[in-house]
Amino acid sequence: MLGIVTDGAVDVPSEWMAEFAIKRIPINVHFGEKTFIQDEELTMGEFYKMVDDKSNPFPKTSQPSPHQFVEFYKKHFKPGDTILSIHITSKLSGTYASAVAAAEELKGTYNVITFDSLGGSLGVGFMCRAARQMEHQKGRQMVGEFADAIQTWEHREAGAQERLVKTLRALATFYPSHIWKEDYLLSPLAGGFLTDEDQR
Repeated sequence: MLGIVTDGAVDVPSEWMAEFAIKRIPINVHFGEKTFIQDEELTMGEFYKMVDDKSNPFPKTSQPSPHQFVEFYKKHFKPGDTILSIHITSKLSGTYASAVAAAEELKGTYNVITFDSLGGSLGVGFMCRAARQMEHQKGRQMVGEFADAIQTWEHREAGAQERLVKTLRALATFYPSHIWKEDYLLSPLAGGFLTDEDQR
């Protein structure tokens, strides 16, 4: 399955992150000399409480380092995976540059495609969602091509065998990733709404 990654400066509804399997690398939040990793060490609720506390210094943020990107990719994906990493505009943050450096370091092990959104906030969230939807559309297109290939084979048209083999190979490469998604992402989510008897 195509991996999709964005960053903590981007707004992505939690429902989208689950439904479209979007990963978000956290940014670093600084209150004076104290540094917290977004979501992991500091929730949004805790962040606003600290902001409301006038005894705390004004918060600052910094982009994930190349090393943090490398570790994030390794944690969430397997060697050989293709990862589309979509980030807040490079005009406002160094996050994209960190992703590019990490992609270069992992070259040959992971296929990381970095993308400078030239935008921010929910707009980048929409880009991430669209990327996953395009992947699904590709799957439906491939099924249609396979059906057409079967028809040409049944009619013994010229080149039918080569076309059938080609589409079969494409499906064999594409669909295991979707099966993985169904088994390990969507099924556990759906299970939360089913009784033990329903799941049996």
